[in-house]
Amino acid sequence: MSLVRNEDGRAEWWRCIDRAAKEAPARCGSVRGGAPSVAPKSRKDLMQEIEALALSVCRSLAQGQPPVIQFERRSYWLGSADSTRASTAEDEENAEGEAAATADAQQQHRLCWGYARSARSFAITLRLLAQIFSNLTSDVVSTKRELYYSDVNLFKCQQAADAGIENIVMLLKTPRHSLHVVANPKGVFVGNVAMAYEGKWLDGDSSTIGWPIPTVWDRVGPVEVAARYVLVLEKYSAFQRVASSYFWRLHGPCIVVCGKGYPDVATRVFVHRLKTEFSLPVFAVVDWDPHGVDILCTYEFGSVGMCYDADALATPGIHWLGLHAEDADVVDQACLLPLTGQDRKKADALEKRITQAGRGEWAAQLRAMQARGHKAEIECLASVHPNYLPLDWLPAVLQCGRWL
Repeated sequence: MSLVRNEDGRAEWWRCIDRAAKEAPARCGSVRGGAPSVAPKSRKDLMQEIEALALSVCRSLAQGQPPVIQFERRSYWLGSADSTRASTAEDEENAEGEAAATADAQQQHRLCWGYARSARSFAITLRLLAQIFSNLTSDVVSTKRELYYSDVNLFKCQQAADAGIENIVMLLKTPRHSLHVVANPKGVFVGNVAMAYEGKWLDGDSSTIGWPIPTVWDRVGPVEVAARYVLVLEKYSAFQRVASSYFWRLHGPCIVVCGKGYPDVATRVFVHRLKTEFSLPVFAVVDWDPHGVDILCTYEFGSVGMCYDADALATPGIHWLGLHAEDADVVDQACLLPLTGQDRKKADALEKRITQAGRGEWAAQLRAMQARGHKAEIECLASVHPNYLPLDWLPAVLQCGRWL
């Protein structure tokens, strides 16, 4: 690939970016299938619902009946939706925990104080509802980790607390942020975007290490965007290379985002809103391996564990810049790693799902990976020269429109 560094080349660059912006809407089908969705609710409404639930539990106890909490199963939501829209992302948002249940109907999940199998899950749910009610009353936000430490003896592990939070999301049919519960910040950004958040002014143009992506979007002030596209990087090592070169000044205006592996909710919301509210095309750079493709799918389709909130988290129409099979040909072959048995198993499952979702060109990359028997990580590009990624490779693939 060669990069044309003149005015004609610059014009061609922006023609490619504009073409990507026009292509994306045509590729954005529904990612929800038939699954029920959740919707933001006001603090007042949620407090009333929690109070009504507590009153129902008290009535049952007063009548000598074991109280029951019932809601739709997450597995039912997955089964009733288009299974192609969610990846098998192994991120913190997908913790299944150890909640047990008995069910009168296949689609219902019941936690009953009178059943030994679900009594602990019932207690965990009530404990979390009490803390969430307190948060809503005081208008404060807690991290999932803080909720776990509020009663370590009951939860015993973070996964159990996470599973209880997801139960409450389905019980109240509202996204987690409406409950004033967030994960610890993970994703970062730089570039031509600025915003006010919790008394701070986050100016993406003033940092090369990255600003933490806000975890509570409702508390973000006016967002100033002066970008024409979004660049999503899987790994922080790649992000550091790109940010330290001030890529957005040389080849922007643009916004550079990094989810540090599987993206958390805040990162997915950020990318989703940049695309939908500011009509910016989104380009992604991930490892050429099954996990990299899975991370790409998490941005594109959403994750299995949070399928009910896919409309607010998924970003259909992402352009996959690389790495592709041809990139594995130009790097030092000693950098390539052999596919493991687990890699092949994951690639098989992903290929079927991606093909059904209409992303045949992505599936073709998985087949090429399997045929060659090796994989390539983003860091392999540094074998050409240390700054090959930000100075040569990225500008070239963007200018020639080489994306999938």
